Amino acid sequence: MRSVLVFALVLLLMPLDGYAADSGKADSKWVAVLTSEFVWGIIIGLLLAIVVAIITDWLTSRQRRRTVAAFCQDLIGSICELIQNLEDNRVRNRAIHHEFLETITAEILVYGRNREHLVALNDEKLRRDVRDFFTRTAALLANIKWQLGRFYEANQASKNEPDQTKKRQFEEIAAERLSDAHKNCDALRDIKTTNRDNLRNRLESFSKRFF
Repeated sequence: MRSVLVFALVLLLMPLDGYAADSGKADSKWVAVLTSEFVWGIIIGLLLAIVVAIITDWLTSRQRRRTVAAFCQDLIGSICELIQNLEDNRVRNRAIHHEFLETITAEILVYGRNREHLVALNDEKLRRDVRDFFTRTAALLANIKWQLGRFYEANQASKNEPDQTKKRQFEEIAAERLSDAHKNCDALRDIKTTNRDNLRNRLESFSKRFF
């Protein structure tokens, strides 16, 4: 395409030897060049190439937006389902099991490895809300794990402490840390309840947008 354009430009700008003294002949030369099928073929071909390039870019961008929206929908749905499993187990056993926390963390890491693709969500508010969902979930998971770690430490220390005063202190610390962990699990549950259907429906609508 570039070589054709260069050739056409050379053709249009070539010197009009033999016609310089006769302006009428020079004008007819330009008219002949500008009305030739060859030149108009180049112009039409160039316009068609531009149109095809624009359409191809639009289709590629649209497909990418749909792919990223579907990816976020699937990941959010999976995380919300895992949070619900954590909540069901917590209600049933009054315990927070690390297996559930680690599974949710693995899903968060999938998001982290693909975070740069969120730029395809050109709806700024939607992109911000999706990012906030993952960020808040990750922060709560980190807090829960830390609080459980301190709970286990204090609980073990209370079992090994012969002094009754210190033993009670460790028990109070353990109870406080466990209570904080459960509060953060409540917050995790609330995030799931608030965002599961809302975000997934908005992502579904976004993926169906024409532009």
